[in-house]
Amino acid sequence: MTRRDWRRLAGEGLRFCIVGALMVLLNNLIVVALTEILHFHYLLSIVLCTLGMTLVAFLLNRQWTFRKDGSMTGGEMMRYALGVLANLGVVMLLTWALVRLGLPYYWSNLIVAAIMAPTNFLVHRIWSFAMDPAIVDQSRS
Repeated sequence: MTRRDWRRLAGEGLRFCIVGALMVLLNNLIVVALTEILHFHYLLSIVLCTLGMTLVAFLLNRQWTFRKDGSMTGGEMMRYALGVLANLGVVMLLTWALVRLGLPYYWSNLIVAAIMAPTNFLVHRIWSFAMDPAIVDQSRS
């Protein structure tokens, strides 16, 4: 991997963290509102919020984090959604486990988001927004 590749990867990682931090803050605010104000179970609140914010996160990550050019494809959105759904199962399990250990659900949600961030970055970089080999070859010249 060249120095340029490493810089690009570091930039993507930083942008992913910024988008992720914004999404986690909004997510946690919405989860707390759904749970405390509307009295939903915290796990249902997490599911509803995640499903509702998936499109926003997809668009931010596609356009800004990974700087994908061209029109969106259904495959990208489908891969992204599948990655989010797989992540959601793990998030719910880990959040539930931390709550059972005595942590408040809102802290558990934040902790799990931080734990899952590196995995989410790799899933979305490698799978959801996979680069066309021709584009990768052009960027190295």
